[in-house]
Amino acid sequence: MKLILDTSVLIAFYTELRKEHFLLSLQEHGYDMLVPEYVFRSEMKSDYEKLDEAVKRNEITILSRIRDEDIEVLKGRFPSLNRGELEVIWWGMKLRSENELYACVLDDGKARKCAQRSEVEIIGSLGIIEILNDLEIISKEEKRRICETLRKKGFRMPDDYEC
Repeated sequence: MKLILDTSVLIAFYTELRKEHFLLSLQEHGYDMLVPEYVFRSEMKSDYEKLDEAVKRNEITILSRIRDEDIEVLKGRFPSLNRGELEVIWWGMKLRSENELYACVLDDGKARKCAQRSEVEIIGSLGIIEILNDLEIISKEEKRRICETLRKKGFRMPDDYEC
């Protein structure tokens, strides 16, 4: 399965948790980590070097640049989204049209609603954490610690979500 990563999941695992190895370990279970070019080049301010190293080791693939005209069409439909979110959705639409197995990893509520309106598959950082737990990459105790850390760092998650 191809996971198209938005900035928030990269910040969660690379910057806030400092546990990028958990995210990258999904590759061993058949997941491809894909990052839109704009997200990689323009939105990752901190820990860019670590992310770049993962790209050089072929653990993360940077998707090719999307034409500005194509992004403007999406921006017209979803004016409240930033370019990174738009690129994640654009790639989701492209992979869906190619019958690929994929999910757009988006945490922002508006971006998720727009992605749903575009009929693309979505999960969020919590979905990644659930996959890590289901694959036994992390234990239930590690899952709980990760959720607590993200909550303390200001990541929004449903109040009823049990870590």
